[in-house]
Amino acid sequence: MSEWKEFTIQDFGEILNHKRVPLNSAERSKRRGRYPYHGASGIIDFVDSFIFEGEQN
Repeated sequence: MSEWKEFTIQDFGEILNHKRVPLNSAERSKRRGRYPYHGASGIIDFVDSFIFEGEQN
């Protein structure tokens, strides 16, 4: 038996991509703010609100 154990990402956390609100650049420009807006390459802009706070259970 191998000492390695296999896990999936779901074993460590819940994926909440279905709650994500995609904003194009025109929508983001109307919502300038202090909260980072992440894209595939990292932070791509800053917007006025966020949808998650604290730890999710």
